[in-house]
Amino acid sequence: MLSSSSSIKFLTWVGLMIVSSTVHAETATNHKKALTLDSMYAGLKNMEYAVRGKVVIAADNINAELKTPEGQEKYPFDHIVYTNIGNPHSVGGKPLTWPRQVMALVDLPEDQGINHPAAKKMFPADAIARAKEMKEQLDGYGTGAYTHSKGVKAFREHIAEFITNRDGGV
Repeated sequence: MLSSSSSIKFLTWVGLMIVSSTVHAETATNHKKALTLDSMYAGLKNMEYAVRGKVVIAADNINAELKTPEGQEKYPFDHIVYTNIGNPHSVGGKPLTWPRQVMALVDLPEDQGINHPAAKKMFPADAIARAKEMKEQLDGYGTGAYTHSKGVKAFREHIAEFITNRDGGV
């Protein structure tokens, strides 16, 4: 049975906003929802994840200004770093090579990828092995084919096994 008042905290990564809201729950026999749109914090309901929102549009405008002599004089910086979508490459992060190699091998037709005579010269052995395993698990379909709504079963099982091992069997 729920208590007459319980505190639920929402941590929202998007917007880096922490919202604290008290929700009053009825007894289980009344069958009322503990959290409703009416009881939810308005800031959470109105939150936006705007990849193309006001901040990005303003940044684009400043970026355009920076390409002019006037803009170069106007601002104490010479370029914009877009961090609104967590793009690690915009701040100098290097791409993860191995996953890209595996996906290239999975996406290419076999005679141009995994089974190409030069594949072993172009790709590490573990990337080739993983790509072969993944292609088998995709039942001959590529990565662009529809799968079960939960994803490829073998992939889900590998992820579950990894998490179980990582968390000590929990």
